Amino acid sequence: MLITSKVVYYEKSVLVLLVNFVKHFDSGFERPLVRTEQCAQIVVLAEDGINQQDIANGLDLHQSTVSRVLRRFHETGEYSRRPGQGRRRTTTAQRDRFLLLQSLRHRTLTAPALQVMTLRRYQFQISANTVRGRFAEYGLRPRIPARGPQLTAAHRRVRLLFAQNHVDWELDQ
Repeated sequence: MLITSKVVYYEKSVLVLLVNFVKHFDSGFERPLVRTEQCAQIVVLAEDGINQQDIANGLDLHQSTVSRVLRRFHETGEYSRRPGQGRRRTTTAQRDRFLLLQSLRHRTLTAPALQVMTLRRYQFQISANTVRGRFAEYGLRPRIPARGPQLTAAHRRVRLLFAQNHVDWELDQ
């Protein structure tokens, strides 16, 4: 990993940016997310007349990424991602409530058991991992119910013998 720093001074906005260049290898299959700070840097550099290719080279981004950020900024006037982007939820709010209520009513149900209950109720298949994810959103954690100590036959004999010997004991003894 190669890290270098460059201080860029801008007269018109009296802004000092410390730009860190971090070279890393990407798989190339996913579009990398551009942080809000990088979006702000892209807009400031573009307003100062630097072309998109130079901005992309300086921030270690692709030119199309710089173009997309500038287009989004000109359309919306913001640096942040638009709301509603990302993967759609497989369950509705009603189904999420059903999962929550069933798990609270029946504390010992597992995620696969709740998956089957959802399938029977709504005729809709969800995965056990989706059930676990909804529990995490509501702050529920999977726990194994507490059990008493495991007693062997020898433990039981010793306990019975102790109880029989101390049946007539008083509290002050």
